[in-house]
Amino acid sequence: WKVKNQNGSITLEIDEKNINYKIDAKASTGEVKVKKDNLIYSEKTPNTIVAKTEKQDKSYKSLNLFLETANSAIILK
Repeated sequence: WKVKNQNGSITLEIDEKNINYKIDAKASTGEVKVKKDNLIYSEKTPNTIVAKTEKQDKSYKSLNLFLETANSAIILK
């Protein structure tokens, strides 16, 4: 999924247990907040997160998230 927004926040629930996640989230002037355990971060700053599921399971579905907003926050819970 690729989600872009200019002046509003992006809030997404990523609480599903049987999914391997790859997350790339950038908020130009806002903050990126992640409330999910089980992630390995290759980049983690107040406004950028690049992460993936810690222990990926081949039997699980995969979901790649590319999230970007210019003037607000991104919240992943």
